Amino acid sequence: MRNYMNHTINIIAGLSCLALAFTGCYSIDETQKEWTDKGEKIYVGKIDSLKVRSGMNRVEIVGNTNYLRTATECTVSYDDRTVTFNISDIIGTDGKARMLIDGLEGGSYYFDVFTYDAAGNRSVPSQVYGKAYGINDVLKEIPKRITTFVPKYDGSVDVEWNEASSTYYLFKWEDEDGKMQEMKIEDSPAKTNVKSWKKGGTISVQTFIMKNKNDLDLLALEPVEYVFPTEVEESIPRFGEGSYMNLGPYGDWDLGEEFTVELRARYTELASGDQCIISCESSGPSSGFMLRSSGNKLQFYIGDGGWKGTSYSTLSVGVWYDIAVTYKANTGIALYVNGELKSSGKCGKMNTPTSRLQVGTSPFYSNRYMRGDVQHVSIWRDAKSAEQIKADVEQGYGFKGGEDGLKAYWPMTVNYGDELPDQTGQHVAVFNNVKWNKK
Repeated sequence: MRNYMNHTINIIAGLSCLALAFTGCYSIDETQKEWTDKGEKIYVGKIDSLKVRSGMNRVEIVGNTNYLRTATECTVSYDDRTVTFNISDIIGTDGKARMLIDGLEGGSYYFDVFTYDAAGNRSVPSQVYGKAYGINDVLKEIPKRITTFVPKYDGSVDVEWNEASSTYYLFKWEDEDGKMQEMKIEDSPAKTNVKSWKKGGTISVQTFIMKNKNDLDLLALEPVEYVFPTEVEESIPRFGEGSYMNLGPYGDWDLGEEFTVELRARYTELASGDQCIISCESSGPSSGFMLRSSGNKLQFYIGDGGWKGTSYSTLSVGVWYDIAVTYKANTGIALYVNGELKSSGKCGKMNTPTSRLQVGTSPFYSNRYMRGDVQHVSIWRDAKSAEQIKADVEQGYGFKGGEDGLKAYWPMTVNYGDELPDQTGQHVAVFNNVKWNKK
């Protein structure tokens, strides 16, 4: 019976429209009235192609409204609950219907969606499956955590992170003025450098995770609290077999006419043979320079085609020595210990070496390695006077990087990792197999 009636309705509507030029076309409601008066049921247009956007204790149901027709209300039923919406309130400018269902426990749901017209006629149902996030979804996620604080040579600190994934995280910290700063961090970097930080200052890290790109909400994990270190732990580099501090190719230094090298050294063993503290010696014709020990004697050599040297004795194990050497082409060399001139000698112009400049081991002879500790290495473009060297020792070095004539300075009082820029920012030292000790 229904198929017949629908077929007849279509015919009548078509014939009525053919007569449009003469009498006009009846509305579809008028066309169908004679059949609805006889009990034929007209279904209300439905919201279809439903999708669910998951949120925290809520969902958003989104659907198309192409066939909505005369509906004025919409209901969403799930479990034993029903929520009613006015159609005019849920349709956006893009023509999509959006229904927000909140107050949900975390879990999965089947949602039945119906529409109604003003007469109370109901559409056929549309059903959609979806998930609301709850506290258990939050608890099972791994938050971003701080694994290590690594103080840097410039006073900043590297904050190193675990490998937990996130959409982003909010990093809040107390700066050196006691003010709270905030940074939104995306892409999960391995570390974040903080320029201004307060020793013992507070830190908060909150992780946000978007589990699926179309979700309604991010999962906001509970903030994790930390404090910055209260002090930077001092360390001392110890050199031995196979360890060295590479200062780069000699050609980068331009030390041909004159220079000064200052450093502090302490021996753990005074072995026989050559133990290079700092050197750029090369093979072949004598070239470069060496500051080294041999037994309990401290020696400084310049290679000007032969080796011209000067020395000081007697060294002892376990004693810190402030050592400085100066060179001036075609004039001479000098060796200072604890701010005092100990020996000097004549020399010509140093032959240019082909090796790198290196602390702890000869760059050419790996068996010429120092057994001990080195700190406060500085290199200057001029041959300093005895008064200047004594003043440097008395002030404890501590150069800032802008001093006239300073080419490079490494305090080496804190372990900043395997690569360390000097205080001037012009040179980077690379450490190999160097052990750092607490004292």
